Amino acid sequence: MIVFWTTTAEPVRRELPELVRLANKHRAQGLEIIGVCLNDEKDKEAVVEFLKDNSLAWPQIFEPGGMDGRLANAYGIISLPTMILVDPQGKVVNRNLRMAAEAERYLEKSLTQAAPGVLLGEK
Repeated sequence: MIVFWTTTAEPVRRELPELVRLANKHRAQGLEIIGVCLNDEKDKEAVVEFLKDNSLAWPQIFEPGGMDGRLANAYGIISLPTMILVDPQGKVVNRNLRMAAEAERYLEKSLTQAAPGVLLGEK
């Protein structure tokens, strides 16, 4: 899952603890998260401080430029948080997730539909 976020958006601050819970719950099934922080470049220090205060156990990419930045434009990000779910083969399976609860429902459904004996994320 790729999570586009910023330190300045209140909805993001509410969702990050839920994403931590989701990551911990589904890590054994292969869920990995990559964060893409879209703070403005002048807020880079705020990102560093935010990450010190909030334990996010996944890699973070700092993409300067905010919502007008290169990655935000390339992926059509128009609101934050935006979560894009990618399957183990690299196929985007959902790009319209806004809340951890939505991602969890989607994951639960996908896990119950997986073939017996097949782990999602198995390499």
